[in-house]
Amino acid sequence: MKRLLQFHAALGGSAILLSATLPLRMKQAFTNAFAKGAGYRGELAESDAFPLATSLDSEGSQAVAFEATRTLDVKIALTDSEKDVFEKISSVVHAGGCVCWVRNTVAQAMEAYQLLLERYDIDSESALLFHSRFAMEDRLAIENKVLATFGKDSPPEDRNGKVLVATQVVEQSLDVDFDYLVTDLAPIELLIQRAGRCQRHTRVRPAMVRKPEVMVLSPQPIENASGSWYKALLGSAAYVYPFQSVLWKTAALLHDKQRIVLPQQARMLVETVYDPDTSCPEILIELDEKNAQADEFAKHSIALSNLLKFDEGYSFESSEKGWGCDENYPTRIGTPTERIRLLKHESDTLLLWSDEENMSKACVLSELSYRLGAITPVVPDSLQKQYKVVCESMPDKGEWVKILILEEQSGQWAGMAEELVIYSKLSGIEVNVGLNSNEVNSHE
Repeated sequence: MKRLLQFHAALGGSAILLSATLPLRMKQAFTNAFAKGAGYRGELAESDAFPLATSLDSEGSQAVAFEATRTLDVKIALTDSEKDVFEKISSVVHAGGCVCWVRNTVAQAMEAYQLLLERYDIDSESALLFHSRFAMEDRLAIENKVLATFGKDSPPEDRNGKVLVATQVVEQSLDVDFDYLVTDLAPIELLIQRAGRCQRHTRVRPAMVRKPEVMVLSPQPIENASGSWYKALLGSAAYVYPFQSVLWKTAALLHDKQRIVLPQQARMLVETVYDPDTSCPEILIELDEKNAQADEFAKHSIALSNLLKFDEGYSFESSEKGWGCDENYPTRIGTPTERIRLLKHESDTLLLWSDEENMSKACVLSELSYRLGAITPVVPDSLQKQYKVVCESMPDKGEWVKILILEEQSGQWAGMAEELVIYSKLSGIEVNVGLNSNEVNSHE
């Protein structure tokens, strides 16, 4: 991002960065990069106001405070008991309220959704699961249902007694509103985003949830925390959010304040957590430096190998690794993914998963993203001829995706692959079903 800002400024461009929770140190780093490219001085105008718009141009920096268009005052309750979370969700749902549980990984969201159905007397009509591992057509349908059920204009008869289990996708530009909210512990800026979904709009609430409250599933922020402090409770989410010191300081701050009040606390919450001088168990700091930061350095090296050298401009020689023909260049660093295009085999016919008439749209609507190399599709000899015909009808001939054939078996769709693959319109795709594997960065 810093190199991009530097190039963009040097070419005479302007940039707008939007964030409600950007720490000042990161804000200064981005500003310095832009200033370096443009030839400006990079000192920022100082202000603790929130919301705040800070500008930088050839004449210097200005900071302009704005009046908050929305306030937030929610009670925070920390618990380290999953049982307490399930029982709270069940009690709110059965009292006629609506709840959202934001989980940090897809696997944990799927597991929680199934347990609510199987053990807590919540039927499938009252529960929704929302994450990124759906074919686009199904994901859009679920998103529309989420908005209809929990959106600003959702009527009581649609929202009462409903629960949504979701991953971070629910944070992304959806105007949804829940009577009660549960979230796994995440960095403070994400918890602020999630808390904003609790009683977002003015409406009549059931008696037991008249006042906004967020329950945070979190290990207790004890001073003698062990190296497995976070992972012991939240498992593979430790790979999604590897900086335990940030998580511990978030939990400690919420335990101390027991509320999130915006805009008054916004600056204090973010800066306290990301201040290196804020107290935290030494073992967690050491682990961050040894493990998480080592991983960040590795990612930084990958990014550097794909960066263009500013002094050499846009040229083949500007990149250390060179440019390959039809080579993919990452725009974000994380576990590599690939596009999986779904076909369905029914009535001896192979069809795209989506029934959209426009072939280009149908291809996109039939796709999802999954971890690179996790699925190895298999095409039986009996379907080879049909498979080739279907691929030839696609605009890209199926060359830049993996194509997975699904066949309905016992009410669910099984994938024709070397791995055990199951797909459902209600729960999405599962690979190696039943295995308890930690999937790095499988958070959306």
